[in-house]
Amino acid sequence: PNLISIIGVSFIGSIIYAIVTEATLEFLGLGDPTVVSWGIMLYNAQTSSAILVGAWWEILAPCFAIAALGAGLALLNFAIDEIANPQLRSHKGLRRWKQLAVPAPVITAQEKTA
Repeated sequence: PNLISIIGVSFIGSIIYAIVTEATLEFLGLGDPTVVSWGIMLYNAQTSSAILVGAWWEILAPCFAIAALGAGLALLNFAIDEIANPQLRSHKGLRRWKQLAVPAPVITAQEKTA
């Protein structure tokens, strides 16, 4: 149980690294050109001069997808680490969210004068 956070962090970090490495190798032309991937999409956009033609969406879509997936997995990585590691648990933050979830009672003008 004490290694769950370390294993989870390592696993998700390896997934991020593998996705970026695959996209990089495909972009450099070192992969299978018949497979559809974000790296191949970037390679095809570069070889067809998408920026010069004005087809910016051909580059933006795979770049945004890689960045969004990487950021999402990184946030998931931080969440797993904070949940599984007792030293990182922020009890102050939990108390604050509980206070926000339960609204304070409203005191009316009649109750103030009574």
